[in-house]
Amino acid sequence: MVSARVERIIQAIRNLEVQGAERVAYAGALAAYYAARDCPENGFEECFRKALVRLRSARPTEPHLHAYLAQLTHNLPGEKQAALRILTERMRMIREHYHTYQARLARTALQYLPRGGRIATHCHSTSVISVLKALRPERVYASETRPRWQGRLTARDLAEAGIPVTLRVDSAMHLNVRDADMILVGSDAILPMGVGNKIGTRTLSILAHLEGKPVIVVTDQYKFTREILIEERDPREVWDEPPGGVRVENPAFDVTEHALITGFLMPEGFFTPREALERFMPRA
Repeated sequence: MVSARVERIIQAIRNLEVQGAERVAYAGALAAYYAARDCPENGFEECFRKALVRLRSARPTEPHLHAYLAQLTHNLPGEKQAALRILTERMRMIREHYHTYQARLARTALQYLPRGGRIATHCHSTSVISVLKALRPERVYASETRPRWQGRLTARDLAEAGIPVTLRVDSAMHLNVRDADMILVGSDAILPMGVGNKIGTRTLSILAHLEGKPVIVVTDQYKFTREILIEERDPREVWDEPPGGVRVENPAFDVTEHALITGFLMPEGFFTPREALERFMPRA
């Protein structure tokens, strides 16, 4: 049994109360650290292992979360005090990466992407928000991003930052592509075959390909992974009480082929899909 504060973080991650892959990863790392502190001396190793299992299952499609947890727990001793000393230092390093990531990403954006202009986006990505704040576009077109409406969070954040934003329903995202100069999206996972992100990203990218608009993926080296589980969420998020005979499916993510992606914007620079995969993809 995990402690109450760890359970609260797990539920916040699972229920999408924590938004953005970086925030999810950091929250998960913090929960793991709290779990280690809360586990008793006697039976520490088993208690901590169970907490990690719960954390990893909270968002199976978040490689950034799993990468942080792997960094925290690699070759960790089974004795509590010895483990805590190592975890404290590793948590310090993760905290430093987390708090400097957005600033480094914004600097890279100003180096490689044009300021101003019109940009279309999808879902809610803290990384994309940081880039948009740096670029100060003349207008952003956001899609609502059903079923959990993360696009509304993007619209709110941009409006609060003084960036003009238009929110349209998902089925009108072809208008967002038409009106934009480029498409800027986040990522939950970079796979050998494509980019895993919130459902609808692939549709947006296909439309951009048809219109000849560039698609830029904002990402981080922690998101490169060889495989993920495509998460199916609770159908009640789409329709709470559908009539009998109606089957509701709620896929949370899709995978956009690299052929539809113009490039990856990362703190380390701007890369074509091939360059990024060669440099950052873990070896099999």
